Order: sequence, then C-alpha cells, then structure tokens
Amino acid sequence: MVNYGCCLTISESGIAPEYWDYLKVIEDSHLDAEVFEAAVKLDINYDMVEEQYQGQYESDKDFAYLLADEMGLAPEGNDWPASYIDWDRAACDLMMDYGESDGYYFRSSY
Repeated sequence: MVNYGCCLTISESGIAPEYWDYLKVIEDSHLDAEVFEAAVKLDINYDMVEEQYQGQYESDKDFAYLLADEMGLAPEGNDWPASYIDWDRAACDLMMDYGESDGYYFRSSY
C-alpha cells in the first residue's frame, strides 16, 4: 500500500478517489510534485500546499534570515548588528510557526 496522506492511498483493493484529485492539483500547480510529497510528510492537506508553501532553503537559519530580509527586518551586511544576531535562535523561534520537510518550508500556523 502507498499512502499519499489524507486518505490518498493505493492498495491492492484499489485507488482512493481522492488520489485523482491529488494528481489534478499537482498537475494544475506551478509547484513540483516533490513539494507536495514534502507537504504530505508534514500532514498538510494537498489542497493547502500552494497557500502554505514558503520555498526551499538549505537550513532553518537560511530560511529565518531570508524571511527577515524579505520583510525588511534583516540588517544589511555582516557588520554590526547583523553579526550579533543569533540566527540559529531566531530560526528556532520562527520554526514554531513553520514546518520543514526535505528542505521545503511550509507555514504551519494559519
């Protein structure tokens, strides 16, 4: 049996009807199937993936810094105060509202 999350299973007895909806959502999306697979690992419903997807990053620290930068909150350069910000700690706090799977990041609070 293969489980695609949220009752999207393929077993010896057949394919759940929701599986075809899942494939249609992937087909109609601009996102790769790998993003949907990562979302399923985080128990994100397939029809919410595009809304919750935040991008692909190397680490939680990179995600935190780039999100802060996009919001205009990250100091420029490697000088003070940027070099004094504990980005690991900032990432840890930020990840309370986000989930990561295979390098793909999703908003988990809404």
